[in-house]
Amino acid sequence: MKSTAPIARMTVRTVLAVLLASTPQTIAAQATGLAPGDEVRVRWEYAGRPSYAFGYTRSAIARVVDVSPSHLTLRRGNRDFVVPVRGVQTLERRVGTRPASAPRMVIGSGLGFLGGVAIGVLRAEADPTIESSGDFGLSMGVLIGAPVGALIAYVTSRERGIYEPVGVAGIFSGMRIDPSGRVGLSVRIGGG
Repeated sequence: MKSTAPIARMTVRTVLAVLLASTPQTIAAQATGLAPGDEVRVRWEYAGRPSYAFGYTRSAIARVVDVSPSHLTLRRGNRDFVVPVRGVQTLERRVGTRPASAPRMVIGSGLGFLGGVAIGVLRAEADPTIESSGDFGLSMGVLIGAPVGALIAYVTSRERGIYEPVGVAGIFSGMRIDPSGRVGLSVRIGGG
């Protein structure tokens, strides 16, 4: 009968060698780039209300405060809240801001021009001191409507962020070194 002790010792040595050879990282750095201060868009199943049998879905855009194997701590405004990792359905990190697009500004300028002309003509019809309602409407459209429409289109096209998905299944698998210095291995099987 053969002894399994040499195989067990070799396995333990291999695991220890892998742990010692790997570079230590914090949990936040292991989370595929999620770090405190990152802006994320997250949707999760929230089961906090006892009146719901299966829970319900919530979503938020917030800043990351802390990342741990069981939860994400996020901050929106002045309030911190905790999202359990097991309930996360989608997680996306903001990577930039969509630049202003020239076609949107042209469309905004055109719509502003038409609105300025309409307001100018209506104003001229109501005021008997204005001689030509068409000229007044055109001047209101060119001088006020078109620039305001282009400005509104510029501001609204820059407000949208660009997000990239962060894989929830890959966030908390592998070697872990927590802030106290303890080292451990974790494996996630199935689920998402």
